[in-house]
Amino acid sequence: MPTNWTLRPARAADAPHMAAVLADAVWGLTGDTYSAAQKQAWVNSVRSEYIQSLIALAQHDVWVAEGAGDLLAFGALHVDEVSYLYVRPSCARRGLGSRILGVLEQAARHRGAPRLYVRSSLNAQGFYQRHGFHVVRHLILVREGVPMPSVEMAKRL
Repeated sequence: MPTNWTLRPARAADAPHMAAVLADAVWGLTGDTYSAAQKQAWVNSVRSEYIQSLIALAQHDVWVAEGAGDLLAFGALHVDEVSYLYVRPSCARRGLGSRILGVLEQAARHRGAPRLYVRSSLNAQGFYQRHGFHVVRHLILVREGVPMPSVEMAKRL
């Protein structure tokens, strides 16, 4: 991982690189929590064109972390919900996710949101709990027709 990285708002041209970060994170950080079929459906369900549309919408705050010319992580806030937060496996557990989550929390506060929500994968649940989120309920998300267990979490702002 580059030692010098910066956070900045995402640009439309970042979308394919963001999709690659998501794929790397899903395949590299979920371990045995999800099956290969679930991981493939997860990756297939988020295309770069969709990410590009999120970047363009005013109700989304989308941030990227980059270093040495590479996209290392990204996160997106939709009003009061963290809709995406992914970090390349080589950069995991080094503060990038925490920094991006902090920026998204700040944006939610600025919007006047009393709470921040996230639908988290099971493997990321501990990350969110360390940042003050609690489990609201267990969910089964369906991606590309494949059921995936997850949790809805919330944090008071």
